[in-house]
This record gives sequence, C-alpha cells and structure tokens, in this order.
Amino acid sequence: MKLGEVRVAEDDDFKQLISCVDNHDGWDLEYRKSTTFVWTKTTEHTDFKMIKLKTTFKDVRASLVYDVLHDPNYRKIWDKHMLESYDIGCLNPNNDIGYYAMNCPSPLKKRDFVVQRSWLDTGKEYLLLNHSVYHNTIPPKKGFIRAISYLTGFVIRSLDDESCELSYVTHSDPKGKKNTYNTCCVVRSGHRRAPEICPVCRASSPDKMGLADVFEQYRIPSERTACRIIVNPTRVPDKASKLPPWLVNKLSQIFAPKMLKRVHKACLGYDAWKKAHNPRCKPWLYPEQINLPRISVDHCIQKETTEEEEEEEEEGKFDEKSFIDTSDD
Repeated sequence: MKLGEVRVAEDDDFKQLISCVDNHDGWDLEYRKSTTFVWTKTTEHTDFKMIKLKTTFKDVRASLVYDVLHDPNYRKIWDKHMLESYDIGCLNPNNDIGYYAMNCPSPLKKRDFVVQRSWLDTGKEYLLLNHSVYHNTIPPKKGFIRAISYLTGFVIRSLDDESCELSYVTHSDPKGKKNTYNTCCVVRSGHRRAPEICPVCRASSPDKMGLADVFEQYRIPSERTACRIIVNPTRVPDKASKLPPWLVNKLSQIFAPKMLKRVHKACLGYDAWKKAHNPRCKPWLYPEQINLPRISVDHCIQKETTEEEEEEEEEGKFDEKSFIDTSDD
C-alpha cells in the first residue's frame, strides 16, 4: 500500500510482502551467522536502505511467533525500546490503526509512528505488515519525531510442529534533522567584552548588523544567551540537515539481528506468561473479542504541512564510532 493510504489490505499487498522476502535480486548480503541472514537494498526515492532478515527458530512453533508479535500486553514485557503503544481503531477484523512510541540511542530523540497494521493467516504462513498513515487524533507531539514506515512486515512459515522460519523486512525513514554548527560571538550592543568583528557575520560591530537580525539569522533564542556566547564562546546552530543516512543504515544493520534475538527469547517465555494473563484473550485470532471503534477514513486525511512543522532537530554530536560502540543491548 502507498504511504498514508488507509484501506483494507488486499491479496496483492500480501503478495508484495512475500515477494520482498523471497526475491533477493538487487539485495546485498551484509551479515550471516548460522541460520540468520541480513540483506540491504538501495532504493530510488530515499537514501535509507531497505533491511531484510531471515532466521530459523528450531524450538518455537510458527503460531507462537504470530501470537507474540500480536499481543500488545506481552510486548510491554519484551520490547525494551517501546515507550507506549495502543490501538486507535479498526477497519475490519484484520486491519487496524495504532500508535507506537520508542526510545532511540542517545543523542537521538525519541520516535513515534502511526501505522495501519494488516495481518493474514493463509494456513501455510502467517503474514503481518504495516505502513505509516495519518490520524487526526494523534498529531505529532513535543519531544518525539514522527517517523515513517514505508513498509514493515513479517512472514512466519512453519517447518514442523516445533520450528519455524521467520522473515522480516522494513523500509523506514526516521525523519528529524541534525544540527550543524558555527561559532558566533555576536552579543548585544555595549557589552564590555564584545568583539569589534564577529567571526561569523563579519559585521564591523554587532549593533550595525541589528540585534533582531542576528538573533533570527543565527537562531540565538535570547539576549541572555547571546551574552553567554561571548563571555564563554560556544557553538550555536547555524543550519540543520537531514539525519545522516550512514547512521540510520548502520543502526538498522546492527539492531535488526538483535531484534530477532529478543523475539526468540520472548517466544520462549510467552506460554507461561499468557497462562497467567487472560489466556483466552487473542483478538487477532478471535474477531468477536475486538472492541475497538471503527476507523473513519475522513479522520485519516492529512492537511498539508511544512517541513519545519514535520521535522524536529536532534541534539548532540553524531559520529559513527560512538554509535557502533554503544549499540549493544
């Protein structure tokens, strides 16, 4: 389905997911260890690569993985990055819209998603997919960057009664911007330690440039901040650019295999946990248990927004080594 499109998933949508999982043309193998494989693929419309994984769980049945990926209450137990998750409403028993918020490695800001989720049990395999949509009750909120899922999906295939093959594919854009910096020593006119020439704006003196213009151009929030800059020269934002693709691609390749390990561990503990937590409640299997409000498509039409409204900025420094060193669980 297209980004932002809200409708009941059709057979062709699930066929596209299966094709992504099974067709390796154009994919580069980045990682292989035992029965776990990680591929990446460059796409035309974004710098962020698609990520695909495949692994075998020798001690977990396919139906159990399907339950673990669906159960929202159990996800609070095993998904350590999740901050909040809830259902907004449903289109039908196999399609709903939900909200998911997550922590990211420092110094990245927290991300959140609004996605349509669709699922299907074909009898031979279990299929789950999602893509980002808009819902007017969940606008972007302060402290979070609204990320985008172009396509994220799982394909679970039974190998025998006690083992299965799990495939996962995702293509996402974390959005957000990172700051680049310049040193600016502009201060309010008359400060006794003010320089005669600002090294950034090259004005002969700060008062000739105009304080309001300086604040606007170099995004200095207040006169007090400007004075602090000259007393203790520091770096202030000069412009913002997109989050570097190398960072997103590197993190995706690192965290994707770890995610599969967490899913496997979660599967091993699910049966015991579920016995003590409403064991008969599985609305993804029993539609009569669904009590969500019906989604109105009118609530999923997004007004036009500017880039500034859509994307917040990251804080802190980005360097590849620090992310690699701190990426372990």
